[in-house]
Order: sequence, then structure tokens, then C-alpha cells
Amino acid sequence: MFSAMKTKSFFVLVRRAFEILLGLVLFVASLVPMALMAAGLVATEPGELPLWLRVVIILVSAILIWFCVATGSRLLTGRERPGGGLLHPWLLYVGAVLTTWRAVSQGLFFGPEYAPRHHEAADELYALARSRWRKSRSSSNPGPPNGGQGG
Repeated sequence: MFSAMKTKSFFVLVRRAFEILLGLVLFVASLVPMALMAAGLVATEPGELPLWLRVVIILVSAILIWFCVATGSRLLTGRERPGGGLLHPWLLYVGAVLTTWRAVSQGLFFGPEYAPRHHEAADELYALARSRWRKSRSSSNPGPPNGGQGG
């Protein structure tokens, strides 16, 4: 039989192994936008793609590469962002808005019984983003040096 301490350490070990595996997957996934960027710049003839499309390909690919590499390195090293957590609060807000949009669209197209699960997920994302935002704001702005006393 496993004791509680062994079980806890086992779950910590499994969680860390999953973080490392996910970090490696993100590093490999960063190769996809790199290939898209290379295809958009090198593999096409100069007149084949308009300039604006090349710029869009470069910007979207660069953002995806940055996200995959930054998140993958945080997962591999086990460090959090300076404000806490793995993802920035604004990214959580974007995820919450997209989840809300999905809940509304599924409710409209497939019926109201499909929407509550996504509404709950959006509520949790909003709550997490709010708490991370407050945490990052309070850590970056500790307040007046005299403990809040006017002077």
C-alpha cells in the first residue's frame, strides 16, 4: 500500500513529467509556424503572394513561435511568469471571450442544452484572469512606502 506521502510525491512527479512532455511538444509545435514563415518568404515567387499577405504570414508566425517557445521554456524549467501562472491574464481574457462566443453560437445553432458547459468554462477563465491580473498589479505596485499613511 502507498502511504499518503508516497502518493503525493508520485502525483507531483507525474505532473512534472507531464509539464516537461508538454513543453517539448510546444517546442516541436513551434517548428510549424517556422515552416509557414519559410514557405511564405522563400518558397514563393516574388509576384505570387502580395506584400500584405507576406507581412501577415510573418507576423502571425512570429507570434505563434514566440508563444510556443516562451510557454514551452516555462514548462520545461518549471518557472512561472513574474505575475504568476503560465499564461498572461490578457491571454486568459481572450480565451474567455472565445469560449463565451462558442457557448453563444452553440446555444443558437444546436439548442440551449449545449451552452452551459462552455459558459461555466468561460466564467472560470474570467475568474482566473481577474485573480491573476489583481495579483500581478499588487506585486508590481506595492503601495506607498509609508504603509498608506498620507504625508
